[in-house]
Amino acid sequence: VPMDLSSGNFPMHSLFVPTLYKIGLYSEPTGRLYYVIGREEPIELSDVKLGSDQTLKLSSEKGDFEIIPEHRTIDGKVFIYIRNQITQAGNYVIKQGDSVLSKVSFNYNRLESKQTRLSEDQLKASLDANGWTSAVVLDGAAKELKQAVLQLDEGRQLWKLFVILALFFLLAEILLIRFLK
Repeated sequence: VPMDLSSGNFPMHSLFVPTLYKIGLYSEPTGRLYYVIGREEPIELSDVKLGSDQTLKLSSEKGDFEIIPEHRTIDGKVFIYIRNQITQAGNYVIKQGDSVLSKVSFNYNRLESKQTRLSEDQLKASLDANGWTSAVVLDGAAKELKQAVLQLDEGRQLWKLFVILALFFLLAEILLIRFLK
């Protein structure tokens, strides 16, 4: 929209100044939220002036870890290379002398938490290989899973069959006594 008043009254509106402020605020690229331990990704710092004898320090927020990382200045930006020196996940502070330049976080690789499972055949083979003969693999897709677990826990219940057989034999005995004298 042009700033001309003939196009509208936006330059005179009370939202004009906050809009320009937000445009300026959001025009700067945001930094990364975290870095992954073990990956060779440089940490980029812009608007940092380093002399030839100045160094940067990377320390944990707890204060129990501190290193002087390798850094390179390319086109006015400072790139910090960690080179597998950080082994614990957490929040770290990048300092130049006593002033804090930036805060970064390091996380473990998420592939360690990848949740995969063995197939039914692989699980049975693994159980057999380790000598687990009493373990049973149940099909998780079975609709009667509760009954299958109860049957494994309590065994096969035959009491109904025995009650029916007892009633049958009692009836047979009554019929034999009544008709055969």
